[in-house]
Amino acid sequence: MNLSRVTIRGMAHLFAALAVLLSACSVSFSTANIGDAWLATDEEGNNRVTTFRQDETVFYAKVRLQNAPDGTRTKGVWRAVEVQGVEPDFKIGETTLESSSAILTFKLSNEGFWPIGRYQLELYLNDNTEPARTLTFEVR
Repeated sequence: MNLSRVTIRGMAHLFAALAVLLSACSVSFSTANIGDAWLATDEEGNNRVTTFRQDETVFYAKVRLQNAPDGTRTKGVWRAVEVQGVEPDFKIGETTLESSSAILTFKLSNEGFWPIGRYQLELYLNDNTEPARTLTFEVR
């Protein structure tokens, strides 16, 4: 028995198996990132804030998406972190926008007064389970 012949044959089978495994796996990678994100009292995003008044009916968030191919999904999850009369980390709303590189607008509206407390907007890219960015703000 020639040991070198067995080793070469075994390595050939190993490489063939690896090639089959790798071809079956799909790897998804995106260069998309959030270049900037901010909260504002106006839809254009000119008046940047970290605090809103109770009587403001809409919270706006602007997100500058960069290096994003067509079809990049950006999800915004609004949460009441520590708010009077609301369960901690309560999810208020969620919106997903699909775009390429652009400035996106997220908004959350309320017909009445907002409860006083701390809030946040978590921003996710594509299927990531960890936020790419989190914006925190208060209502006073």
